[in-house]
Amino acid sequence: MNGGAVSWPAPKSLVILILLLYTRILDCKTLAKSAPQALVFGGNGLLGASTVEKLLVGGFHVTTINRGNWYWDSGIKIKPRVHHVTCDRLLSLKSCKEIAALSKSKFDVAVDFSGYHRFQIQEVFDIWQDRIGLYIYISSDSVFEVCNKSHDGYSRETDAVRPNNVLIREEYAKKDSYGHRKLLCEEELQFQNMKWGVPFVSLRLPDVIGPRDNTYRWWIYQLMIRLYPHLNSDIKLPRSFCEKPLSLVHSDDVAEVIFDLCSQNPEKFAHGKAYNLAFKENPSLFELLDLMKSELEMPDVPVTCGEEPGVHLYPSVTLGPVNTSLAERELSWNPSPLTETVKELVIFYESASRNPEFRREQEGMLNSAHIARNQQDMSKAFNKVYLTVSMRDEL
Repeated sequence: MNGGAVSWPAPKSLVILILLLYTRILDCKTLAKSAPQALVFGGNGLLGASTVEKLLVGGFHVTTINRGNWYWDSGIKIKPRVHHVTCDRLLSLKSCKEIAALSKSKFDVAVDFSGYHRFQIQEVFDIWQDRIGLYIYISSDSVFEVCNKSHDGYSRETDAVRPNNVLIREEYAKKDSYGHRKLLCEEELQFQNMKWGVPFVSLRLPDVIGPRDNTYRWWIYQLMIRLYPHLNSDIKLPRSFCEKPLSLVHSDDVAEVIFDLCSQNPEKFAHGKAYNLAFKENPSLFELLDLMKSELEMPDVPVTCGEEPGVHLYPSVTLGPVNTSLAERELSWNPSPLTETVKELVIFYESASRNPEFRREQEGMLNSAHIARNQQDMSKAFNKVYLTVSMRDEL
């Protein structure tokens, strides 16, 4: 006898170990299923990547639908962590292979960064109907450009009402097709809300600034200042926009609001709500470049307001800033200070100009520099200041 102690044979211990591992795997799968589900249209650009990152950190299981273009470093930071479906919404969601498998899924929230046409909104509801808890639509302050704004103050949410006269409506729509299409999407959301009862929020954004911006607008203005000693030309801004106040918004602030909306009771938005978002400060374009010059420690770079056209990258609207008091009251909107954002972006784009991992973006920015009317000179100056000998050899 062995004192009553029985030794398990090795095979039995192995079986127990396998059972424990299997239980652990089941727990992980259960956790994944119980995680809140987010459906994101886009999710790979300036706004989308920042939002997806916050959703992931907040415990969401995220499904992204986009064309598969992973901008900046989103292919590293976002792509491996989401369920990605490749689809071009301009060609119809229903034509994409993986959509059928998703069509019966339920989502706690859908965030739409890439809805630019009415039919794209219709398709989402044709497929998912009422299986979406809250629909968050990224709209634009351009909607006010096609409406009857009856005052000279900052645009309020209630100003987004089209003219009754059909001819005037058509005239406004031709003047700003982007604003027209964005408002059509909002109107379609209202219709689908009445049909399926899905709560929705439209976030009307002015020009968005932030790191990893594919429009390169901030980066180009910053380089016009930074490379001035090598360009030898004043920065000329169009007089019509130079000293007018404008609205801007930080991509990270928008992402924060979207994440907060995802944690709220959707019934709060049962019949749909629209909100303007923007910085509290409303600088003129001239003042914005002054802030850039200060952060770059180049206060003496000459910026002048002259005759048209000048270098006009901001703003993209004509009716001035937006009023954000409704978002402040109902969404606790409290954006970053503009001065802090300017400092952050100047540091980021200065670093991006030297980072070999962003070579594709550097080339894209320089190819877009024709809007600054000195593309060739800027490319030469950029290469001289930022690219090392080894990097130039590789290029």
